[in-house]
Order: sequence, then C-alpha cells, then structure tokens
Amino acid sequence: MQSVPAADFSLHSGEEQLALYHFNTEKIDHLFCRNCGIEPFARGSDGKGNEMVMLNVNCLEGAPPVDRSTISHWDGANF
Repeated sequence: MQSVPAADFSLHSGEEQLALYHFNTEKIDHLFCRNCGIEPFARGSDGKGNEMVMLNVNCLEGAPPVDRSTISHWDGANF
C-alpha cells in the first residue's frame, strides 16, 4: 500500500463494485471489490488530519510484476 493525498486520487470507474468495511476503530474506510474481494484502496486521514488514500499499488495499471519467489510466508498465529 502507498499513501497519497486524497486530492491527488480520482476513481474513474468501478465504484458500484466496491463494498465499504470498517475495522476496529472505524476510522478508515476500507473498500473491497465485491467480485474478487481485494482491497484496491482505503480512505482515511494521517496523524495530522490530512485526508489520505492508501492505494494497493498491485491494482494500478502498469504496476511491475511481483517476483513471488522472494516473498517469505509465516504463520502469524505462532509468530
């Protein structure tokens, strides 16, 4: 995820396919695709009150491919 100022973000299509969800303190608007379940972005504010959007950069057109062989997995329950 990469944060950007909310003023620099615009969603061009697909808003009707997004579902809103709030975790824990409900301060961040997490938006998930109703078809595949991925979270393409979330909306909230930083510690200074600036409105921000957190982008899942893997959802951007032209994103570089990920070399999955470099990803380390672990069991978070027993970390």
